[in-house]
Amino acid sequence: MSVAVHYGHDQPDNAARLVRMGMARSIPRERYNAEVAAREIQNLLENKSYAERAAAIGAQVRNENGTASACDLLGDLLEAPNTGATNPQSMGLVVA
Repeated sequence: MSVAVHYGHDQPDNAARLVRMGMARSIPRERYNAEVAAREIQNLLENKSYAERAAAIGAQVRNENGTASACDLLGDLLEAPNTGATNPQSMGLVVA
């Protein structure tokens, strides 16, 4: 669980995603101060659902093998027929 303080670029979207997932509270930079931060931290501590949701998502991530999955997908891409959509060279990728 966390309090996300977003400043710009993709951070507001990432903070909103954490909130939607039920594992964070969010404070826009322009609203951040000690009182607001203390209130949001108190909300996290009083509502056990944030810790439960964060633990569940953590367990899910630990059970995934992201590196192997990415390698498998890249291997599939490289083995696909040389069409414009799957040809790594036409996608600007260097193939050894």
